[in-house]
Amino acid sequence: MSPPREDCIKDEVGHEYDGLDTTNGMPTRYTLNTGTWQPGDNAFQAGLEGRIAASRSGCVYFRGRDYKNEVYKADVIWPADYTVLDEGGEPFKVLNEQGEVAAVQGKRYLVGGAPLPGTLRALDCSVNNHQEPFTIMEDLPSE
Repeated sequence: MSPPREDCIKDEVGHEYDGLDTTNGMPTRYTLNTGTWQPGDNAFQAGLEGRIAASRSGCVYFRGRDYKNEVYKADVIWPADYTVLDEGGEPFKVLNEQGEVAAVQGKRYLVGGAPLPGTLRALDCSVNNHQEPFTIMEDLPSE
């Protein structure tokens, strides 16, 4: 069974987004797609750059602009044992396996990894049904 897909809305200049940038209507819980990759495992080094965001239903993803300056949303698979911390009213945080803050909602990151064929079907949530998700294959430093 496929995960539910998010409906996009358009902002004031016509870019598609999912409405998370406001504190109104924030998700009540967040879903972080995690995989089996752990620090020390073999890794690909393709890059993905964007800001950490979440859909209205709480699906955590990367949002950025491509080489044509068009907005994109990329599903990501985080390293094993990463979790989300929601302190209510604050930007949510992604915690690494040691419980340290590895990423914060709204901040821009460049991460290493690769899109891996066949991983789209294994997602707990998705905002992009057109591409395979990007698997993060690096241990993000703590903030």
